[in-house]
Amino acid sequence: FPQYDIVRSLAGSHVELTMAVLPGVDTHNYDPSVDDMILIKKSALFIYTGDFMENWARTIGASNILNLSEIEGITLSNIEDKHDHHEHDHDIDPHIWTSLTHLKLMTSEISKELQKILPDFCDEIKSNEETYLNEINQIINESSAKVLRSTAISQNNKFDAATVALVNIRMIMRIVVLCGYHPSYPQLYKLIAKVFRNALLAYTIQSINVDELNL
Repeated sequence: FPQYDIVRSLAGSHVELTMAVLPGVDTHNYDPSVDDMILIKKSALFIYTGDFMENWARTIGASNILNLSEIEGITLSNIEDKHDHHEHDHDIDPHIWTSLTHLKLMTSEISKELQKILPDFCDEIKSNEETYLNEINQIINESSAKVLRSTAISQNNKFDAATVALVNIRMIMRIVVLCGYHPSYPQLYKLIAKVFRNALLAYTIQSINVDELNL
């Protein structure tokens, strides 16, 4: 999960990092063992995405919890459709890290908590946070530059729409891998379809002749 990679990127070898829910395990239906609960309660910090993602987390009763969904500025959106790999019993999309704004807020909040736990390494954690966020911004800036160059040369709405879609797909894939999230093939197909749908919508709106509309 992204929070695991964020902590690893910010704190490095200064923390003993453990992932409670291993890759491939459905976190929604995960049932922590007694050893898991003891480990979480003894840890300096337990980070989880939110109650809609890990609905078992609050039942542990630990006081050292950071609920990422409760960070100021993070908002939960509605699910457009059901996931291919499991069914939700709610209408909220808990995958908050898929928003770049949320990802940056998560990184900043985790950095603050790590600095409290590791006061002797505050400067290093702050520096690593800046580097991590700069990597994300660099990917976004490179993608924006590609779109600007391509659209400036082509001056063709259809080609521009396809270019924006392809560049966005590549950008999103680079960012999600950077933050430690490795989507499944069905999730990738869904992402690609969503990006192309939005690009088609943008092309359709751009092609409308406002003068021909009866407003």
